[in-house]
Amino acid sequence: MGASHGKLSADDLDFLLKETRFTRDEIVAWHSGFRMEYRRGFMSEKDFVHTYKRKFPDGDGVMLGNHLFRVFDSDHDGKLSFREFMFSVNVIHRGTKEERLDMAFKLYDINGDKKITKDEMTQINEAMLSLVGPIMETSAPEDELNPAIRTKRIFRQFDKSHKGFLLFEDFAEGIKGDPIISKLMLEDPAPRR
Repeated sequence: MGASHGKLSADDLDFLLKETRFTRDEIVAWHSGFRMEYRRGFMSEKDFVHTYKRKFPDGDGVMLGNHLFRVFDSDHDGKLSFREFMFSVNVIHRGTKEERLDMAFKLYDINGDKKITKDEMTQINEAMLSLVGPIMETSAPEDELNPAIRTKRIFRQFDKSHKGFLLFEDFAEGIKGDPIISKLMLEDPAPRR
C-alpha cells in the first residue's frame, strides 16, 4: 500500500475517509503521531513488535506481535504503511464483528491457504497464551493454558465434519462459542461513536 512520507497526501486522506470509519481530524491526528514515531514513514516488523510489547507489559507479545504484523502488512512488503496501519486500527477499534472475524481468520491462517490447520492453530494459541497466560493462570482451567490441548478441544468443537482443518465458515461458527478467542478478537475494545 506504499509508505507515507512527510505530509499526508490528499489522495491518502480521501482514500482513508472512504475506507475507514475515522473523521478527517482523526486521520490527520493519527498521521501526525505515526510520523513522529516512525520518521521513515513506515513501521518495520521490529518497530511493530516493540510497540506491541509496550502495550502488553505483563505478557510476551513477541510471537503474537509477529503474527499480527503479517496480517496487517497487507501488501507483504515487510513495512506497515500509514494506510495499512489505519486499516488495522479501523478494524480493531471500529470494525464490525464480521471484519474482526475476517482478521482473526487471517491471523490463524498463517500460510494464507484459506484454511486453518491444527499446527497453525497451535502456533497462534501458543502466541496468545504467551501474551495473556500470566493473567489467566489464576482463573483458567489448566488445560486452557496448554496450546496443544486447547487446539484439540477447539478442533473437536469447530471441525464438525472432521476434515482435519478449518475453513472460514467452520471458524466463524465455532469462534462464537470460544470465550478466549471471542473476547480477544470479536468484542469491541472501545465504545462506538
